[in-house]
Amino acid sequence: DAAAERAYVEALFPLAAIVTPNLHEAGVLLGREVRDVPAMRAAARDLAALGARAVLVKGGGLAGDAVDVLFDGERTVDLPAPRVDTANTHGTGCTLSAAICARLALGEPLVEAVRAAKAYLTEGLRRSYAVGRGRGVVHHLLGLEFLGPVGLVVVVEPGQLQPLDQQRQGPPLDQQGADRDRTAEQGGRHA
Repeated sequence: DAAAERAYVEALFPLAAIVTPNLHEAGVLLGREVRDVPAMRAAARDLAALGARAVLVKGGGLAGDAVDVLFDGERTVDLPAPRVDTANTHGTGCTLSAAICARLALGEPLVEAVRAAKAYLTEGLRRSYAVGRGRGVVHHLLGLEFLGPVGLVVVVEPGQLQPLDQQRQGPPLDQQGADRDRTAEQGGRHA
């Protein structure tokens, strides 16, 4: 829809810290095909010229390594990663943009935030899993620990929960909770 495409460019681009179109989306917004890395570099610069502060053209649809191209308003950076052989790719674009957003919110510079988000997505694809029918999903919880049943620390892996309380270092979980509660009551921050 041409009106929606104009709205993206006119209303959203100026507000966004970064826009993250895939090859098809970049092509639609520019009115030309984007099929290789040189075309991705040009597309990133041209999309920025339309008002975006930074542009990451995602090349997941290309053959070979998964190369994304970032234009930060001054320089163009190619971001290659090994292609992960999986059909579980549902939500990769949303996952990547959310991870970039989270890194930027933590104060990371743009290029480092994008690199870290891409590394997170690549590892999430390596550990992806099927859910129901169709394309499966990226493993979004990799590397996260949380309190599970009866106070055990668990790491989320597809299809299993693995207790890690034997491998933990530091005070017991119930002591950590008490320390955190006491620190909060005193108005301080728990480290």
